[in-house]
Amino acid sequence: MRADWDRAVQSLDAPSASPFAVSFYSLPQHYALAAEVRASRPAGNGFPHGGFELNAKAPAAGAAIDSLPGWKARKTILDAADGVVAILNSDAPGVADPPLPSIVLNTDRNAPLRATLPPPDLRRPNLCNHTLSLVIAPRPGVEKDGSPAAPTQALERAVVAADSPAADFAPGALVRVSFWVKVPAPVQAAADGLVAFDSAGGEPLGVRVRYQPTWKQYNLYRRVPADGKISMTFALTGFGVAYIDDVRIEPMVSAGN
Repeated sequence: MRADWDRAVQSLDAPSASPFAVSFYSLPQHYALAAEVRASRPAGNGFPHGGFELNAKAPAAGAAIDSLPGWKARKTILDAADGVVAILNSDAPGVADPPLPSIVLNTDRNAPLRATLPPPDLRRPNLCNHTLSLVIAPRPGVEKDGSPAAPTQALERAVVAADSPAADFAPGALVRVSFWVKVPAPVQAAADGLVAFDSAGGEPLGVRVRYQPTWKQYNLYRRVPADGKISMTFALTGFGVAYIDDVRIEPMVSAGN
């Protein structure tokens, strides 16, 4: 059973990319969905403002997420921590990945000429000018004797989140939800790290990322709910920083169209 499940999810960005791949017993429905995806193609992004692009350069501290229509920041922090949701300029320190390695030619005259290329998973997103940032940092404190307090070891009541506006699609339509994520250092004091989920799958089917040192794209496949609306939430639950960019929701249509 485990081997069958491993084979089923090995091509997915996360097991929850298919709502039927999270259990061995629903794998028949997963394979049916996979066949539908293979026979389809994305018909264009129907999700506005998923690139977090502003009309002007953001301030050094970042711009408010509600600068974009429909996007909202949400913050609930009852632990010793502070959190920020902001849109940063893509040239801010730490946002962009280091340049890809240059092509290296083998110049050994006794060896065949070949090029060494970076592996395919070193792709880079098109960051354009702006990127969404979520940050939670320890709040400085002092002990009764005046010495600095140790940072909180476990956050149980802290989250900063960005909630998107809803996009409209035909109820029951198959859509591909995609986004790029970078978590440059391991998220501390929380098991989930960054949680990214859509309103169709909900938080249980969300992607959880504790550490992703370079930009990585995730693709999820969902059915649009009966109300015809689907939205996204990105929530950080521990100490650290997460970057998100190029959020898309694309309807899948027959490849023959």
